[in-house]
This record gives sequence, C-alpha cells and structure tokens, in this order.
Amino acid sequence: VIEKRPSMLQDFIGARRRAVSPLFAQPLARLALAAGLVAAVPPAYGQAMQAAVGVYRPSNSRFFLDGNFDHAAEFKMSFGAPGLDVGLLGDFTGSGTRYPILYRNGQWFVDSNKDASVDQLIGFGGATTDVPLIADMNGDGREDPVLYRDGLWYVSAAHDGSVSAVYGFGGVPGDVPL
Repeated sequence: VIEKRPSMLQDFIGARRRAVSPLFAQPLARLALAAGLVAAVPPAYGQAMQAAVGVYRPSNSRFFLDGNFDHAAEFKMSFGAPGLDVGLLGDFTGSGTRYPILYRNGQWFVDSNKDASVDQLIGFGGATTDVPLIADMNGDGREDPVLYRDGLWYVSAAHDGSVSAVYGFGGVPGDVPL
C-alpha cells in the first residue's frame, strides 16, 4: 500500500525528472495521479521557469520569479539598466525554459544562461511607440521577438532583427497588446 500525501507528487516528479527526459516527467506524473498513487498538489518548476509568476522591477533592474507558487522568489537576478529597460521572459531557443530578456530602444538583450550577461543581442525596433512582446508566431516551438506599433505587429522569426511577418490588428487609441 502506498501512502497518499501531498508531497509525493512533487517527489515523484523530481525523481522522474532526474531519471528521464523532462518531456516525459509531466505525463508520468499525470499517470501516477490518475492511478491514485499520489495526491494532487501544485507542481513546482523553480529555476526551469517553465511556468512561473514573476515581476521585473525597472527601478533596480531585478527579476523575481516564483516557480512553485509559494509566494517566495526562487529566482532573483539583477540584469539591465535601472529605469531604461522593459523586462521580459522568453524562450528563443525552444528549450522549454524561459530566461530574462530586456528591451531597450530597439535592442533586445538576451540572457539565455541566466547569469546576468548578454548572450545574444538583437537589433529590432526602436520607434518610441514600440511595445515589445514575445510569442511563438510561426509555431516552430521557439518564441520570437514581436513589436506592436500603432496597430501593426512586427515579427522577427529569424531572431536577427529582420521582419519576417507583419500583422494588422488593433490600433484604437488605448489598445493594450497582449
């Protein structure tokens, strides 16, 4: 008889992540839950940042992420210039984990190693009305830099600053791109 307790699912997920590819960890955990071997608890993601709540504080250029939803930041990092940057999280490599990305006046500073140093610099945008966003716009599993400007959406799927697509949607004064 296996004892049901809330931490067993997290123990099971952790053990399976060490034993098998992260791609299979969630399905195995769901199977264990469906079989009644463990009780349901919120999954913990922590440093992987696959799912997290977080904030970026522009006043001191700090990222704070709560990956296991316990109201405490497991990941804290200073990155960027206070008051100048827009902080984002993204996965430009398609690895399944998100990392800090900054946008400042048409420059995208990517820190894919999460070590507060720039690993990739992309020149894309620069208009004063640009709103930087990140989304997988072409379905290839890699998120892309996206700019919203006055009802037009510019995408750089090659991640090199070239515009690969332009979409028209929105543009009514006060619209907030999502």
